[in-house]
Amino acid sequence: MTGNNLERLFQKQVNVYRLQELTDSMVTGACSAGSRFAFTENMVKQLHGVAMHKLLQTPGEYRQSAVHLTNSPHVPPAWFEVAGHMSGLFEYVNANWETADLVHLSSYVLWRLNWVHPFPNGNGRTSRSAAYMVMQVKHGRLLPSKNSIIAQIVADRAPYYAALRHADDVMKDTSDVREALRPMEGIMGNMLKEQIKANL
Repeated sequence: MTGNNLERLFQKQVNVYRLQELTDSMVTGACSAGSRFAFTENMVKQLHGVAMHKLLQTPGEYRQSAVHLTNSPHVPPAWFEVAGHMSGLFEYVNANWETADLVHLSSYVLWRLNWVHPFPNGNGRTSRSAAYMVMQVKHGRLLPSKNSIIAQIVADRAPYYAALRHADDVMKDTSDVREALRPMEGIMGNMLKEQIKANL
C-alpha cells in the first residue's frame, strides 16, 4: 500500500469517527430543541462534508456531473435533477414525520438518498448516517451504541443492496412506496432489534 493510500485510509477512519460525533450532536440537538424536527438539506450536506473531508475537492456539495454505479443496474438521475429530487426527499420525511414510524422514515431516507446519489462519492456512508440520525431523532434519544445498525449494514451489505434494488424496481413499476420499502423495513427492523439486544 502506497503512502497516499495509507493517508486516505487514515483520513477515512478519522472521518468515520467525526461523522459519528456529528450524528450524535444532531440527534441530541434535535431532541432537546423542544420544537418539531425538520429534516433539511443542510443536515445532509453537513454529514457528507464530514464523511468526505479531505477525500473530495468539494465535500458537502451536490455533484455537477453524472455518476455510474458499480454492481448495480440503477442509473442515478442527471446532476441537474439532484436538487429537485432532494427537495422531494425532505418534503416526504417532514410531511410524514408525525404519522410514520422510525423504521419507515429511516428506510425511506436510506433508499432515496442512495437512489438520488447526490454526491460524486461518499453517498453510501452519508445515506447510512442520515437514516440512522432520522431514526434516533424519531426515537427521541440516542440509541445505545454497541452493534449499531450502521455497523451491521457494513458487516453484511448483500441484504442491504438487495433491498435497495427491490425498492428501485418496485418504484419504477408502481410508485408504491410502502411495497417498495418492505424488504428494507424488514432489514432495518431486525437490525434495530439486534442492536437493542446487544446493549441489554
